[in-house]
Amino acid sequence: MNHETYDKLFDLFPPVDARLWKQKIQADLKGADYSTLINPTPEGVNIRPFYHRDEFRGLDADFSTPAFRIAAMLDESPRDEQIRFLVEHGAQRVHIFAPSHNQTPDALTEFRDILIWHPRGRDWDGVFALAGKGFYLRIAPLGDLTRTGNWRSGEQTDLHHLHKLLEKHSSVTIEIDLAHLADAGANMVQQMAYGLAQAAWYAGKDFDISRFRPCLAVGTRYLTEIAKLRAFRYLWFRLFGQEPQLCVRPTLRNKTLRDPYMNMLRTGLEMMAAVMGGADEIINLPYDYLFARNDDSQRLAINQLLLLRHESSFARHAGAHRGSYFLEETADRLARKTAGLFEQIQAAGGYVQHLHKGILQRKIDQAAAKEQTAYDSGKHVLVGSNKYQVENEALPNPLPRAFVQRRREKTLLRPVIARRLAENDEWKILQNARP
Repeated sequence: MNHETYDKLFDLFPPVDARLWKQKIQADLKGADYSTLINPTPEGVNIRPFYHRDEFRGLDADFSTPAFRIAAMLDESPRDEQIRFLVEHGAQRVHIFAPSHNQTPDALTEFRDILIWHPRGRDWDGVFALAGKGFYLRIAPLGDLTRTGNWRSGEQTDLHHLHKLLEKHSSVTIEIDLAHLADAGANMVQQMAYGLAQAAWYAGKDFDISRFRPCLAVGTRYLTEIAKLRAFRYLWFRLFGQEPQLCVRPTLRNKTLRDPYMNMLRTGLEMMAAVMGGADEIINLPYDYLFARNDDSQRLAINQLLLLRHESSFARHAGAHRGSYFLEETADRLARKTAGLFEQIQAAGGYVQHLHKGILQRKIDQAAAKEQTAYDSGKHVLVGSNKYQVENEALPNPLPRAFVQRRREKTLLRPVIARRLAENDEWKILQNARP
């Protein structure tokens, strides 16, 4: 069928405006309330039963679709053979979390595209040593403060050393950490608004915006997560005048020890959302991230992204969502709510003041508690965990990161703690299984 014939098909059907669609739906409901078809999200964005161009209000922006980079993440002390294995199986970058300068394996000198997160050393010596070796470093003083409740060495000292690092080493960037907020139970609007507030705080301290790297986490609310990434990219551009380089990974919030192969299905949806949402770099997590260090599961995690790129052709069709009334309007509403919260944060003194006053912690606690209540009641379903469980399932032995780690050190402020929805249930099962 040629384009001319295809276009003529539309002439066979009269246009139907939004009013007529609503009348038809209400007639089919036979007296039931139309509002029962409207589903609210945790962010207060109502999902309607249909979207129409008569009522359309989308973002006034169009962004390029990047060719996403495939990344893998390892523990703080990876073996040389682990790094080589991941690179051989498709990882274009390897992220290593929090090593000190004397823990970097020899393989790093062979494969230079290594990105090191939150390098340790309160005196900053280890950080400068790693930067001097030419590795990519991602430093996050505000992320450290948010997660631990303390600066590395103190606010002024941390800012001074960060300025020196950025001036001396082009391989150093500043992480804007939204992912930890998602893991702690923050809703989408909170994630974006607090992430933008972090960036605005750094910008106010005379840091170069082009060196910022936002890191986001995505969950299994597939279409809404795509809208979130689009809304964040739009707001970042409006605020800072340039497109962000988005690093995206799966959230830990919905990952489970129970029926752990379900985690692979969850990350599959999450990786699809990351690609469609326009992520520049994507880190997938293996299904057994909570309880094992398994090379084969890391390979499977990389293969999920390779499959999206090659077999599913997602890389070529990542912008296919453009023009969707639902996605564009949802992105617009998320952006408007995020902008409102961001303005409130700035008016109250900015990100650090929000942390010191405990406002940020309370707001995230409230959002997390609502989600936890929905999970506990079964309204929010995690398949294999609070519904469709495997009978008499023996849980694997968890790694420490599977549960909240209590810190005994004195903190400057109350940290924001990441917690999975299934933690309480799984802890009880593990306790009861002990002899």
